[in-house]
Amino acid sequence: MKKLTYALFVFAHANFAFAEGSSKIDKIENAYTSCMNNATSTLGYKNCIGTAYDEADAELNKVYKSITSPLKKQNDPDSVEILKRLVEAQRAWITFRDANCKLAGIQMLNGSGESPIVGGCIVTSTISRVRELQNLFGDQ
Repeated sequence: MKKLTYALFVFAHANFAFAEGSSKIDKIENAYTSCMNNATSTLGYKNCIGTAYDEADAELNKVYKSITSPLKKQNDPDSVEILKRLVEAQRAWITFRDANCKLAGIQMLNGSGESPIVGGCIVTSTISRVRELQNLFGDQ
């Protein structure tokens, strides 16, 4: 019964915390897409990417903290294990995202388009990660 009560607490907290987050990440993605569609230069693309990354990264941090904060307050073995796995997965995901996006940049290796490709990949990957965490922890 204790595990069920804890699970309900975590998922209820996650759903409440993510109610705003889901629409926020949609707005970030829509603004990014619009900006990229209207950009006419590499500098314009870089500005779109920079703004979108800052916003998506802030949202990712907000979602991550809304998941980890209640887990840190719990002392039961399940909470400790969930937190451990989440931290491990998030660290690995960041490493993978950065390496994978650098790989995507080879399409324009050493050219002026490499940076926007890498940056765009990081933005879209970060947006996807926000949604992934929201889905995993109860935002539907």
